[in-house]
Amino acid sequence: MKSIKKYSHRVIENTEEIPLFQRGIQGDYSRIPSTVSRLPFTAASLLCCFFLLTFYLLPSTFYRLYASQLTVHFLDVGQGDSTLFQFPNGTTMLIDGGPADNFYDAGRETIIPYLDTLGIKKIDAVVMTHPHRDHIGGLVSVFMTMPVSTVYDPGFAYPSPIYERCLRLIGEEKIKYVKSSPQMKIKLDPNVEITVLSPPKNLPWDDANNNSIVLKIQYKKINEPYCL
Repeated sequence: MKSIKKYSHRVIENTEEIPLFQRGIQGDYSRIPSTVSRLPFTAASLLCCFFLLTFYLLPSTFYRLYASQLTVHFLDVGQGDSTLFQFPNGTTMLIDGGPADNFYDAGRETIIPYLDTLGIKKIDAVVMTHPHRDHIGGLVSVFMTMPVSTVYDPGFAYPSPIYERCLRLIGEEKIKYVKSSPQMKIKLDPNVEITVLSPPKNLPWDDANNNSIVLKIQYKKINEPYCL
């Protein structure tokens, strides 16, 4: 009986028919087709392993290659914002943490896994630009999971359960809390100058958005304000 085996979309209908790369090899070919038939599966497995390793290792590898530069990551958290800064000396700053509700937690589902891929185990500074849920909701999971050194906040009084929970966690985790003020310097890297431009010290506006923290970040010839 003739055996039918597949190899790279080619049908081998006879055990005497040997692929070109096997010709000239002496010995018993009776088992070659069954061995060859497993090669596509092996190739696919190796390809899958390659993509998995690339997915997990590429971000950290990329950061090591550019560790002497300022790197900015804009995280896709849907509604709201979250931005990660990696400074040349290895310190980190996270600005806002996206939303969190019954359906999606940006901190648990996006920010923390992304930090893991970069090999980041600690956040040196977290900036809460203003106390709306779509900007600080995900920070609850961040505060509960990652060590954080300092939190910067405009200090705008806002009756929000999520904001109150963030403040409570900051106290429980013994994170340093700093109320921002104009011209304050956030010192994380000697080669990067971070200056608070706004809000004014007396927080003159009634709306939380208008009292948001605005930063000016200067690195080498790059001199840009950062506002969300």
